[in-house]
Parts: sequence; structure tokens; C-alpha cells
Amino acid sequence: MTIPTKRIYRLTDQLLRTLMLTGVILGLFLLTAAPSAAVAVEIPKTGQTTCFDQTGNIIDCTATGQDGDVQVGLGWPEPRFEDVGDGTMIDRLTGLMWLKDANCAQTAGYSPNGSSRSAMTWVHAMDFVSQINAGTHGLCGAGHADWRAPNVNELESLVYSGPVRTSEWLTANGFTNVQAYHYWTSTLSLYSTDPTAYDRANIINLRDGSTGGTWRNRTSMLNYILPVRGVSTGPSQVSKTGQTVCYATDGSVIDCGGTGQDAETRAGAPWPEPRFHDNGDGTVLDRLTGLAWLKDGDCLGMHTWMDAIATVEDLNSAPSGFSCLDYAGQSADWRTPTRKELRSLIDYSRFTPALAANHPFDIKPTGIYWTSTSEGEYETPDEYAGAAGVGLRDGLLFNYTKSGSMNILPVRTATFDIAALAAAFGNPDCGGCHEDLNEDDDLDGSDLVEIAGMM
Repeated sequence: MTIPTKRIYRLTDQLLRTLMLTGVILGLFLLTAAPSAAVAVEIPKTGQTTCFDQTGNIIDCTATGQDGDVQVGLGWPEPRFEDVGDGTMIDRLTGLMWLKDANCAQTAGYSPNGSSRSAMTWVHAMDFVSQINAGTHGLCGAGHADWRAPNVNELESLVYSGPVRTSEWLTANGFTNVQAYHYWTSTLSLYSTDPTAYDRANIINLRDGSTGGTWRNRTSMLNYILPVRGVSTGPSQVSKTGQTVCYATDGSVIDCGGTGQDAETRAGAPWPEPRFHDNGDGTVLDRLTGLAWLKDGDCLGMHTWMDAIATVEDLNSAPSGFSCLDYAGQSADWRTPTRKELRSLIDYSRFTPALAANHPFDIKPTGIYWTSTSEGEYETPDEYAGAAGVGLRDGLLFNYTKSGSMNILPVRTATFDIAALAAAFGNPDCGGCHEDLNEDDDLDGSDLVEIAGMM
């Protein structure tokens, strides 16, 4: 039997370890039958298909390296949402079920803070979801009693980076009463050990997709709530946020039971342990997503948005011009990450930086890093003069003016050519094909990376 010559699949360390220890090429064939087993979470596209210059004018996407050019990520199903007909919507990309009425509190006449549109504090939002489950607001239950406030990853999965506001896009896809404003999540916004820092929760603005700002105070700010239920089954599974401890607004640790906090529900795909693998060559493999990242988050310097994307291209074409920790220029397919790719790194239980414990990155702990995704409020062209940036202090995503200078963390998709790997396994001249090449006392996927480099 001949293995097809250009079947490319991403492989996790665990699966690679199985293949190498058994030494059976049949495992490679099995991947062709179930490629979805390659990674725990597949990052989806953002929806952006247009490119913009520094001031927000539309430009030809060709070879720009922008999100609208590369359009990387898992494609969306068409249609994206299924209207169940009972007041709920199923997201066919993530498998999550949402209330169709995106401001059902107003529909039910629930306004504990006196807002004419039923915006409410985070505390009241958690109470509202509990009351739905108890049957108090029959209009909003849709026959279910297991609704929860979405965590930040779940709510962000609804963000659309196309040519209209997320609120307008959701409305066009069947949702009703969507507010072009901030929505609460169950995920606390941790950024300091100061007790006052625990009185904040993450929000998502369904106008422009940003996730932060001064509207996060749990007891005083008024935002909206869109309940969710079910398990994210994919095809693009939403991952956990990392939060496992519940806090009162004064910073004290409390029992999670009945709080509705992210740390109580812990919804989402679990993370592998360890989350990251240092490949020993200046790159880091995220074992959750299958994405490979440059280990050195400072070596490319700080740049304006368009210059940052161009700098990543320079890393591909002339790597010797940079001095990046342990990196010898072995790859030429780096790109600036999309907003969804860069956000996927964040551990919301940690801060400064908001990355998993024992991560191997050499990175600015409070740095703000560019994404390739242009952002705006989609009313006038000059609003596309902003792009999404993610702060590593606390994982917040803001829309920053493209003329500002920020950091860059390149990403690439770790891929292997099945035919070439099969040839390597069967080639007696492949000197280290079954050896611990990087001497980390672990025969795993990073060793297969070394093998691929021999070919």
C-alpha cells in the first residue's frame, strides 16, 4: 500500500509517542481516518476576509500576512447556527446552546439595577441565571434548567471579525435583542494580588469584540448577560480558561458551590499536562492546539502593526538578522497570530504573565502583543485603523491604534508529511529515527520534529 504523498496532519506528543514506541507505520494510516484526533482544540477562523492599511483603508490582501489574507483556522459550518425553534440557538461550530433572546432579562422584565434595558451588575447577572434555572423566568428557560453564565472563552467564540459588528452579525444569524455593548462572563479578571483586583470579571463587547476596560467591576458596573448551556463538542471545541478557585469581591477564597463562577462550572475542553512542550530549538509546542510558537517573545522588538507583520515575514526570509533565544532559523512559515490564536495561550487563573505555570516562554510578562486581526466598530473606515492586541498581564484583548508600537509573538502550524515520515521510519540510514534526539528523557513528538529536520 502506498501512503499518499501530501497528506498533512498535526500530531500530538501523546499520539506520536504511541506511534514511535510501537514502531508501526499503520498508525500513520489511522491518522488519515481520524485527523480530528490530532489536537484537543482546533482554533477556528475569525471571519475576517478583508485587509486594511494603517489608517483603515481597504487594500488588496495578497501577501500582506494579515488575518484577511491568511484566513487561517478551522472553517465555519454553513449555516453557523441552528434555530431549534424553542427559544434556543445551537452554534454548529462549537456545539454550545445559547438563548436566542440575547437580552432575555429585559423581555422578562427583570431589571434589579433600574436599567431601562436591563443591564445589571455581575452579582445580579449570576442571580438571574440561577433564577432561570429555578423556573422564576419561564420566558427565558426554554424548557431547560441547566443554564450558566458563559466563561470568557465561550462568549468570545461568538465574536465575528467580519465587516459588521458582532451584534449585527448575530442578529442576521437568528439571535434577537443583541446589545452592541458589554456582556458579562463567569470568568474573573485577575491581574494583581491586591484584594481590590478580585472585584472584576471579564466582559466581551459584542460591538467590537474587545474583552476589557473599566466596565469590569462586579458590584457596580452594569452589563448584559447571555446564558449558555451544554458541552462544547466541536468541531471547534472551546477550551477551559484555567480558573479553579472562586473568590469573593474582597479577594477572599470562597466555596465555589452555587456561585456560578467559572471556577465552579469549569466548562470546556481540558488542557494536556504539561500544557506546553519546549522543543529545544527556540520553539514551543502548545499541546492543546497543535500550534508552534517562537519561544523568545522579545527578540523581534516593538513595532507598529503593519511593521510587525512585515517583521515576521523578515524572520521567515532572513532569520540571521534576528537573535532569538535558541532559534536557528529552521522554519520559514511563521505568521502573526490571529486574535483567536493568541488568546488561546491565556491562562485566566494567572497573571503577569497570564500563561500556564511552568511555561517555557521567554516573554515580557506585562507585554502587549499584536494580532493580525484588524478591529473596529465597523461604522466608518477610519475605525479599521485599530487592530486587536492581547495583554499578557491579564489576558485582556483591546483594539489598539495601528500606529502604536507593541510586541510580536510569531506562530506556525506544526505539520508533518506522512509520506516522508513513513520513509524515515523505514529508512535504515535515518540515524536517529527511534532515538531520544533532543535528550530530554522522553521519546515523543519533539524527537519526531528532529527526524523531520533530517529529511
